[in-house]
Amino acid sequence: MNTDTTIDFYTFSKKAKDHFATVNIFPTVNINKKYKDFSNFSDKYPFLYKNKEYKTVEHAFQSLKFIQNEWYSEIIRTTKTPSSAKSLGCQKGSQWTPQDIRENIKKSKNEGIKIREDWDVVKEEIMYELIKEKFKQNKEIFDLLISTGNSIIREASPTDAIWGLGKDGKGKNILGNLLEKLRKEMKNQ
Repeated sequence: MNTDTTIDFYTFSKKAKDHFATVNIFPTVNINKKYKDFSNFSDKYPFLYKNKEYKTVEHAFQSLKFIQNEWYSEIIRTTKTPSSAKSLGCQKGSQWTPQDIRENIKKSKNEGIKIREDWDVVKEEIMYELIKEKFKQNKEIFDLLISTGNSIIREASPTDAIWGLGKDGKGKNILGNLLEKLRKEMKNQ
């Protein structure tokens, strides 16, 4: 693949900005704020998926882990922030997790609510469907993705070595790879 450049994107939460401002995790990563809305945590481009509106891809992705339990799936879909959606979807909270989110996580565990059994098999396909809908339904970000040409796209998440680069910069970058796949598909239409 002929590449022009590498595009690194990441959307920092306020807490993450404060933390990462004090450490240099990525000496070889240059995060370009122009592409921050490629992130699943960006709430600038809500979208519809299977007749439901989602604030972010993160909300949709985490919600779809629990499609067998409408109550919990809806709690995740309608929660305020993508960080809360992730906490609910992972059924894990921390001292910084809002109390109402921790209570819903506890309730879900007490009721035996679990991630759907086929999740590991379908999660990448679902992620692709979700980002495709986000970009197709929002012309501004669609055009921005197309404008990246043949650039390598990397999610510069220091905390996620599966979907992003991880703390050592050597993660799988599945999200970046899916965005490149989507760009190629959209160019060919």
